Amino acid sequence: AMMCDARMKKNIKKVGKIKMKNGKTTGLYEFSYKSSKKNKTHLGVIAQDVERNNPKAVKKGKNGLKYVYPQEVFG
Repeated sequence: AMMCDARMKKNIKKVGKIKMKNGKTTGLYEFSYKSSKKNKTHLGVIAQDVERNNPKAVKKGKNGLKYVYPQEVFG
């Protein structure tokens, strides 16, 4: 699982949409991790966004953060 919780990201910008395995779409975002000192930019999905259209692809960890299972999103 990938940690994709919006609460761990900053400078979030929607750059497009991607089609998920279930045929629905979710946003594709450019962002930095709050924990990163270098503000390196990443590209990916946000768990809260994926959860709206594909709830079985998202699990909540013991730490309360949301994780995405890529095989459920991208096939």
